[in-house]
Amino acid sequence: MASKMSSKTPEKQNGQRGNGAAAPANIPTVVRSKPPKVAVVGAGYWGKNLVRNFHNLGALAAVCDTRPEALKQVSEKYKVHVTASYDEILNDQSIDAVVIALPAVMHYDSAKRAILAGKDVYVEKPLALHVPEARELVNLAREYNRILMV
Repeated sequence: MASKMSSKTPEKQNGQRGNGAAAPANIPTVVRSKPPKVAVVGAGYWGKNLVRNFHNLGALAAVCDTRPEALKQVSEKYKVHVTASYDEILNDQSIDAVVIALPAVMHYDSAKRAILAGKDVYVEKPLALHVPEARELVNLAREYNRILMV
């Protein structure tokens, strides 16, 4: 005999899940009064879409790319800081998060460096080319209390 389920979904409030259960204690709650400052690394084929979206959200702080023509286009269109130096992005304390839109072979190293620099990270898929590298990134994000998204 099937049990009847209410068609109404419980309201979410005070960190509770839809079923009324509290979120696990080990998941930090992030409360921001303003959007995070994000740097997009890689303004090519897919990166230019991410640049546009983060700009529209009011979160785009900088764009990093090795191609001068890409940096010029981004600078003119979005009026944000541009640089060819990934180290400059990682050393900038005003940048909260890094979005990685580079060739897949560069994802692991770029994400690892960002986590170690204290940045939250969004990586376009794949996270890494090898499972042990992906696991290492997940473990590093936990250890450094950083957000890691794919």
